[in-house]
Amino acid sequence: NYGSDGYVTTLQVDAAAAETINSKTLTIDDDTTLAFTNTRDGLVPTGVWMPVGSLIILSIITIAGICLTIIRQRRLAGEIE
Repeated sequence: NYGSDGYVTTLQVDAAAAETINSKTLTIDDDTTLAFTNTRDGLVPTGVWMPVGSLIILSIITIAGICLTIIRQRRLAGEIE
């Protein structure tokens, strides 16, 4: 039962109208075309969640600042000696 996961299953038998089903029993005597369609509506994540994105950017800026400070201190220490 995929209905609990948000899926909607439709069945179309030959040219008849499609019907929404969970299960169905058919007796097939001739050539018959069965068309099953499963659809699910849902929210697709398409980007970075804003609080997480801003935290990542802030972390990158902080790490870059620490690295630049260490490099400047090493250069300054080398010039003084």
